[in-house]
Formats: sequence, C-alpha cells, structure tokens
Amino acid sequence: MQESHFQRGDELSLAETTCGRCKEPMDSVDRFCRYCGNKRGSGASFQDRPMVILGLLFLVIGPLALPLLWRSTSFTRNQKIGISIANLAFIGALVLAMAAVFRTYMKMILELSGM
Repeated sequence: MQESHFQRGDELSLAETTCGRCKEPMDSVDRFCRYCGNKRGSGASFQDRPMVILGLLFLVIGPLALPLLWRSTSFTRNQKIGISIANLAFIGALVLAMAAVFRTYMKMILELSGM
C-alpha cells in the first residue's frame, strides 16, 4: 500500500504572504495571485509606481502613456480622469507654443530673405 504524504490529522499549513501588486493574501503554493494575476515574487510592476507614470505622462512620451495610467492600481478613477485631462491640456499648450515659435521663426526668415 502506498503511503500518503499527509497522515490523518496532519494539516497542511500554508504560509500566507501578500501580493506585491494588489496586496491580497497569497498562499505559499500559489505561483500567481488569485485576484489580479500578478506573478509571485515579481513585486509591484513599474506601472504601479505613481511617479514613474507621471514622469512618463508629462516628461517622456506624453499621451502615449495614458494606457499605463488607466491600468495602474495606484490611482483612483477620479484621479485618472483628472490626470488625463491635465495631460491632454499640457500637450495642447505645448503644441500651441510650438506653433507660435514656428510662426515667429517663419516671419524672421521671410524678413531676412526680403520677401
């Protein structure tokens, strides 16, 4: 007769840890979080770090980072809406400023060429 790994009365004690992303409890045998699907031991991803997302939105890639903002669990829905509006307004202001600079330089070039 084959022996069982667990004898009668023995209980499997599972050391619980928490997920690095959603902070829900995870059993020691879980490889992925049951709530958010995050891989065990991977910790919080970069998209869950608020300063990284804000830096990408306002300093690096602008509105192309909006999907990262909306996937992040670090912001509430109202914060995401406000940040999205602020980002689009910021980008709009940059475009208008660039257009004004372009017009100024075009005037200067036309004046210098004598037209």
